[in-house]
Amino acid sequence: MFDVTDPTSLKDVSYWLEEIERHGNTHCATVLIGNKTDLHSKRQVSEDEGLEFANKNKLDYIECSALNATNID
Repeated sequence: MFDVTDPTSLKDVSYWLEEIERHGNTHCATVLIGNKTDLHSKRQVSEDEGLEFANKNKLDYIECSALNATNID
C-alpha cells in the first residue's frame, strides 16, 4: 500500500517487494493499493503512475480511500 499524496511512499514499495520476494511464500498474491484517494487536492501520484508501477512489477492495482470506504469491504 502507498499514499497517493506522497510519491516517496510509492518508491518505498520496491523495498517491500524485495522483502516479499526474499521472505514470502512463492504462491503469495501481491496487490498494489493506492490509498487516500479522497484527498484530491493533495494527490501527487496519479492513477496512471500507480498502474504503470504495478504493471512493471506484475502486480494487480486498486485505489481506495479508508476515510470514505471507497473500494473497502
